[in-house]
Amino acid sequence: MERQRRSLAVTTSAPHVRDAVSVRQAMTWVVLALIPNVLIGIYNTGLQANAAMAEVGIERAPGWRGALLDLLRVGYDPADIPAAVAHGAVYFLPVLILAFVIGEFWEWLFARVRRRERGEGLVVIALLFTLSLPPTVPLWQVALGMSFGIVVGREIFGGIGKNFLHPALVG
Repeated sequence: MERQRRSLAVTTSAPHVRDAVSVRQAMTWVVLALIPNVLIGIYNTGLQANAAMAEVGIERAPGWRGALLDLLRVGYDPADIPAAVAHGAVYFLPVLILAFVIGEFWEWLFARVRRRERGEGLVVIALLFTLSLPPTVPLWQVALGMSFGIVVGREIFGGIGKNFLHPALVG
């Protein structure tokens, strides 16, 4: 009786919940949950930049960002929502696009070398990585950080589901 009682206390199967939700579906929900964060991040970045420019008396953003904003003719008024969104987007979108392209490259390379399909969740990794960066981060640091995050944080350990660190935070 004692032996039978001890065998009932031992777990013999993995304690995982199984259901019909695939990894792709779960990642879709995560992306949908991140959309408000991305929109507020873009707006707030532009709002803060426009407010700082107005306070200091700068009439135009420097560099290619300023040229692009002048081309769009949205202005730099902190009270103007489209101006704040446009100004924030010229900081956020290049970082997001570069993070996604670098992540795609590393995922493609590791999938080709291992002769397997690419993993899910790169959009989530790129979004979280981009949201964790300051707006004025140099693009070379974005490329280096995303490369490190994907290679060391995910692919070295075998890909999705086998890593113990989140690639966006490793980057």
